[in-house]
Amino acid sequence: MWLFFGDPHNRPTVRNQATANYLFCQQEIMKALYHLYYGYTQENINKFLFPEYDFTASLNDVFDFYKDNSHDRVVKKLPVIDLTLWKNPIDELPKKLADWRFYLSAGDWDKDAIVIKEYIKDDNINNDRLFHYVYDLRVETARLFHQKQVDIAQSPPQRFTYHDFILEPSTETLYVKEQLYPYKPGAKPFILFRVLIEHVGEFVKYIRLAEETGVNAYHKGVGNSKMARPIQDLKKELLQKLKDMGVPQQTIDDLDGNMVPSIHVGYKLQK
Repeated sequence: MWLFFGDPHNRPTVRNQATANYLFCQQEIMKALYHLYYGYTQENINKFLFPEYDFTASLNDVFDFYKDNSHDRVVKKLPVIDLTLWKNPIDELPKKLADWRFYLSAGDWDKDAIVIKEYIKDDNINNDRLFHYVYDLRVETARLFHQKQVDIAQSPPQRFTYHDFILEPSTETLYVKEQLYPYKPGAKPFILFRVLIEHVGEFVKYIRLAEETGVNAYHKGVGNSKMARPIQDLKKELLQKLKDMGVPQQTIDDLDGNMVPSIHVGYKLQK
């Protein structure tokens, strides 16, 4: 998994210095928050690893620089989200975590990363104070990342593996060839995927899939065949979600080919 976007001495050039500072801070704040919140949902928030004081202090230093440059007229027109919502990332933790996961799952992270890449080119942010703050934040983020890896190794989350896919329901995270793709809490298409992985090589009845996913058409006493269309639609939604998240098309096509339907029974995920 990546930790840094690159060398801190790779100093970007953009149209003006305020924009360069702002976007550079945005990039570093995004990375730090990602590693702070990674692996947590509302269900396991009681296990949240609170960062050391030095992490929070370093993050605040970068945030202050970020805020100082946010009033520039060019900056105000940038098509990126304002990250100041997370200025104090552990205050009102459940809400901050929920907002962050929504930010990731809505695709705003990817859009912001593209904007940053487009605006920041080759070199020069000529501000040694900012680079000092960023260096400290990267050191503290690496320390936090290491501690979280130790904790995860001691009590790893349950994982469901299928070919190039690793599904982690407790953290609402999907890995495809080691690339991470967070998804929205309680997303029904990924519940469908998890149930099929659990029963790989076996047909799972439509009624069972409907009950597990809670599709709108499901109710007690409904017949199996009545649930065929809603589950077929949910399967299509899963494939579309994967595409929207940026999963390679060939990987999606392979999965589609391995999800075998039976008109009167259900779905089977081929081994």
